Order: sequence, then structure tokens, then C-alpha cells
Amino acid sequence: MTHRNGAILLCLGGLDTEEFIRHIARHLHEKSRIILLYVIDTRGRDDSGYGTGPLDPALVEGEAPPIEHGVTSAEELEAQEVLNTAELNLLRLGFSPHATARQIRKGRPEREIIDVTQQPDLNVSLVVIGSNYKRGLKTGPGPLSIGRVARYVVEHSGCDVLLRR
Repeated sequence: MTHRNGAILLCLGGLDTEEFIRHIARHLHEKSRIILLYVIDTRGRDDSGYGTGPLDPALVEGEAPPIEHGVTSAEELEAQEVLNTAELNLLRLGFSPHATARQIRKGRPEREIIDVTQQPDLNVSLVVIGSNYKRGLKTGPGPLSIGRVARYVVEHSGCDVLLRR
């Protein structure tokens, strides 16, 4: 599938990357321009204020770095690992390494995905995202078949969206 000569944005995270790439690759053309996106979700910290202010001096022993630094490093390493896995799987399936770009962003995943689709220089014409459907788990309003992030992307994207169950 080439999609109006635009880039295809593959949204990674919270899923089995190898299985996701194998399944999606069947629907893509080897010459497709692909952007791999991993968003480090800061929603919990944004909502709670965690990591946004100074630590209580009574809680800090010696010169230890703030906890937030360690969390961020671990999240960045995980993001790199997910992108590496996705890129390696695309290469194994015959996709050109020159047609693949990588992005790591921090923020609310749904908003970061939409932000990437709106960048004119990237020319995103298709977003591919997992639905994050979890059987038997209802976490909010709306149908069980689509998660919060995927629902937001479907409702706000200016381009086509392909949901992967």
C-alpha cells in the first residue's frame, strides 16, 4: 500500500513491536516512506506534578540525582529499543533503511501523534496505530474495541488512520 505518496506513521509502544511490524508490513509497499514514532507518555507526571518541582531536601541523601532523571533515562532506553526492534524487523522484511525515519517524543501520546501528522515537512498521509483493546477491561466511556489514544487519533487526525487490533 502506498498512500497518496505521503509518509506512513507507525505509532509504536504498549504493544508487541515485532508482531505489530510483521502484521502491518503485509499492508505496506517496500518503497513506502515510513516514520517510526515512540511517545514517552508523561500524562501521569503531568497530572500529578511528579518530577516538575524540586525534591524535598529531607528526602535527598547526599548528592543523589533526582528520581525523575533515572525514570527518564529508562524510558528513553526503552524507546530506543522499541525503535531498533521495529527498524530491524522492517529491514528483515525488505524495507529500505533510507525510507525509514525515527522519532521519540515526550508528552501525551494522542497529542504528540496528531502533532506529527500536522507537520507539513513530514507529509504524513496515513497513521497506523494499535487499538490497545483489552478484552473484558473497560477503562472509560466509549466502545470496548478502541483505546483512548487510538480514539483520539481517529477523531482528530487530518489523514487516514489504520487501526491494528
